[in-house]
Amino acid sequence: MERNHGWLKPGWPLVAIFIILSYAVYGHTLHFPFFVFDDGGYILVNELVKEFSFKNFFGFWINSKIPVPYNIWQVTYAIFGETPGPFRFTNILFHGATSYMIFKVLYNLSSEENRSKYSLIIFTSVIFFLIHPMNVESVVWISSLNGILSLFFGLLAYDNYLNIKGISDKESLKPITFSIVFYTLSLLSKPSSAVFPVIFIMTDLLILNRNIKEKWWLYVYYFSLTFALSLLHVGGIETVSFKNIGWFEKIFVASNAMIFYVSKVLLPFKLHVIYPNGIFDVIAQMKGNQKFMMPVLNFSIFCFLVALLSKKEYRKISCGLAFFFILLIPTSGIIPFEFQKMSYVADRYIYHALFGIVFSIVFLSYLLLERFHRIEKIIKVGALSFLALFFIKNFSYSANWVSNSSILGDSYKNASHNPHLGLAYANSKSNDYELDESLSILSGIYEREPGFNEALSTIVNTFAFRCDSQRTQKILNLFSRLNATLPLETLLNKAQMHVSVGELDKAYTILLYIESSHLNLSDMAATLLDEVKRGIDSLETNSYFNIGYMNFRRYKFQQALDYFTKGRSISRDNNQIEMFDNWINQAKDKLLDPED
Repeated sequence: MERNHGWLKPGWPLVAIFIILSYAVYGHTLHFPFFVFDDGGYILVNELVKEFSFKNFFGFWINSKIPVPYNIWQVTYAIFGETPGPFRFTNILFHGATSYMIFKVLYNLSSEENRSKYSLIIFTSVIFFLIHPMNVESVVWISSLNGILSLFFGLLAYDNYLNIKGISDKESLKPITFSIVFYTLSLLSKPSSAVFPVIFIMTDLLILNRNIKEKWWLYVYYFSLTFALSLLHVGGIETVSFKNIGWFEKIFVASNAMIFYVSKVLLPFKLHVIYPNGIFDVIAQMKGNQKFMMPVLNFSIFCFLVALLSKKEYRKISCGLAFFFILLIPTSGIIPFEFQKMSYVADRYIYHALFGIVFSIVFLSYLLLERFHRIEKIIKVGALSFLALFFIKNFSYSANWVSNSSILGDSYKNASHNPHLGLAYANSKSNDYELDESLSILSGIYEREPGFNEALSTIVNTFAFRCDSQRTQKILNLFSRLNATLPLETLLNKAQMHVSVGELDKAYTILLYIESSHLNLSDMAATLLDEVKRGIDSLETNSYFNIGYMNFRRYKFQQALDYFTKGRSISRDNNQIEMFDNWINQAKDKLLDPED
């Protein structure tokens, strides 16, 4: 490791190397679908993202708290449309670029002697970040781009901050400007980078021994912007359900979260997109002396770091560990947010904090090699073993993201008591047309939590849209057993929607359910049912095609053939007749060989 690796220095070749490595690790996930959580709301059903215009582009800077990732999604959608590959490649690209920025920062903070002798240590340590299994979620989950961008721009701001020699120095004007711009972009990507100014100050005081008094106005800007944006975000995430959580409970949750993250950094096994306990579950576990254990343990770690900081030779190592905990604070539970009702921890929340771990690894390696020259081979073997193990785990875990039902099913096995997770898993099964499995999950949720009416609404959504009339009796039996009633208004609205687009058979299934379940039929429902029954026999040509095509896509080839044949018999347009003939032949082929 003491050989001079001249090519391992900051520059465009190394940027390309890290991006290529990032693609080599995560490229196999490009064809994986959008994820059921957030990807839909952020991208797929977001009209401002889908309809690209300068008004919508700049509108996010006025109306959104995280406009930077939205702008990137807008451009990606405008060029590639609703294809997950380009969106995920964007994550892979920025993950590689972020890895490069970690290398550059650590390279610049190293002494000239260590740069020339140990640049391979920095490179290897950054690979630890690039392939760490806990980063799979940040890279593969498309909506997690905001976290990647936040760290990327935060590191750019940090790197430029390191180049500020003095406020009055003309050469410092450029790095000051870039540091301000990139820190602003970092906050506007994800607010969890709000703690970066603390890292800037610690670096000046404890690592570079620079005077911070002349930079007071720069810190005023950093902290004013941080405070303003934090008010907006805290106002948006501190919902009524969190108002009764006291500060001691928040500290307890944050302490549990930090211990969890430390354990997963060292042993990243049994990873899940959603972990078993939500924030209220953790608080409920506070019993006797246990409620003091986690805060005391974290306080002990804090005292240990302070002791290390007092010794100059350990200062950079302890700063890295301090950065780890500081970067975790925004997502630890000190300020609760909605997702923590489902899971108080998440792999993507550690993305920023892993920078601190890499920081410590690099300077600890320097120290060990300087003091114990004979352990170089041990460090090499240990590093390669860890990287190989992490790569294998990374690949196996990222492969689980091949479908929503695969990754959610893995989490559901570990947290079947979580109704929100069960709901998402049932929806993913429904989207894969595994309707019986979906029904089984939903009924199990409602039996465990009879007041969880969202499960009933999901059953309505699932089976009103995807179920044929043969499953109606199964649904009726289920609701009779659960002593539950489907909301009439919800069903009626869905039936009207189907009628408006000519999907009369779907509307008929819903209305038949209303009639057979002995719900009080309103005049509107009764009239609509009569209209649908009459309409089934007097459909327009396009409606016959739409219903036939829908049945074809649901593998109901005989029903599809019936509708295509009826549509052809009443069509007077030669092009339509040719289209019907084509689909009639396809339906017949499928009936003869359904496995084809």
